[in-house]
Amino acid sequence: MAVLEAILLGILQGILEFLPVSSFGHLTILEKLLGFSSGSGVLFEVFLHIGTLAAVLLVFWRDVRAILREVPALLLAGLANVRIYLANRRRNIPLPYRKAVTGSSSKLTFLLLLSSAATFLIGFSAKNLVYLSRTTEFMAPIGILMTGVFLLVTDLGAPAKGRRGIAEATCDHALWLGIAQGISVFPGISRLGISLSLMHLFGYKISFAVRYVFLMSIPAILGALCAELPHITGLSGEQIGACICGMLAAGITAYFMIRMLLRLLSRVRLRVFAFYCFILGTGILLNEYLF
Repeated sequence: MAVLEAILLGILQGILEFLPVSSFGHLTILEKLLGFSSGSGVLFEVFLHIGTLAAVLLVFWRDVRAILREVPALLLAGLANVRIYLANRRRNIPLPYRKAVTGSSSKLTFLLLLSSAATFLIGFSAKNLVYLSRTTEFMAPIGILMTGVFLLVTDLGAPAKGRRGIAEATCDHALWLGIAQGISVFPGISRLGISLSLMHLFGYKISFAVRYVFLMSIPAILGALCAELPHITGLSGEQIGACICGMLAAGITAYFMIRMLLRLLSRVRLRVFAFYCFILGTGILLNEYLF
């Protein structure tokens, strides 16, 4: 892949990653239409996601810093409660358990850990199926159509404006969001689209929904990076250079896109993105199998 091609795909990734449409589906389609070949498979996508991850970290750095401070306390509280549980099995009068969640910051951290655990289980279980689906040409447009259906059903069936925030967030919602993010590893299914739709259905405020979805994406992207790092040894210097250029382009574009996201999603109904997915997915299938 040439550097200019990688930069073009990186800019596209930076734009589409922060819209409720599938960035991977678009990248797959564009590579085919323009005859691009990254030569590095899923690893190129991971590099692009590192760029968008950097943008998320910059925009939400205060939240990230607070979460990093809360994680050790939650882990220590969990270990302490395990010891208390084992001790209570041998006692007639049980000891009280240690309270792990003590405020909004620790609650947000705990819910994000639940979501990340669910995403990991789904992604790990379906790893082979995901690689197979990404080599099947019709999977990307089918995934885009599925994203459109989910967006449209959400837009028609959910309240126009949610009221819930971190105080009303629950563990079962966190698990469902983690599952949704795990499913979005399949081509064409938008992580942002399906996650925001779920939070819309659950009745959360758009400001909290966007914040939670992007924070939830951080461990998922890091996990994907760790899974693909062993394959970097098989790449040439030219391929690695193209991946880095694409990553920088994605990060810079994503930083400015994420600044506009909240205003855009608060003014535009999800059905607009649903109709776009229907048109794009149908057009790809017709072009692939009828023309």
